[in-house]
Amino acid sequence: MEDPPVNAGDITILYANILDNVFKLENVIVGSYDPNDKTCLQGQYFHPDSVGKFVDFLIRFENTGNFAAENVVVKDIIDTSTFDVSSLLITDASHEVYTRIAANKVEFIFENIQLPFEDKTNDGYVAFKIKPSPP
Repeated sequence: MEDPPVNAGDITILYANILDNVFKLENVIVGSYDPNDKTCLQGQYFHPDSVGKFVDFLIRFENTGNFAAENVVVKDIIDTSTFDVSSLLITDASHEVYTRIAANKVEFIFENIQLPFEDKTNDGYVAFKIKPSPP
């Protein structure tokens, strides 16, 4: 049996259940035309029961230039009506990173990253979690 094709914008749903822990990953299929993206690992919508629990995000970026990127700053705006920016924690990153937060503006700063431009090695990412704002 062949695997069915997927198209950009399709959503794949994966479940993991290890005894009492359950995690559902809804992943939107993206195409190579959009190498830089931000994805909520819980899907496009999260349940109101998530208030007080962390929501996970992944930001991916790519060097599409013709020389190594020495320093990279990924900027993000946090909707403070939805999320508590003071609860933001980095959970993983492709390279050493630190954050600068001012009001609802977050900068993920990769100093001296030397991100190559060759296609097989020009990708980076930062993963973080943040709590929803109380209603």
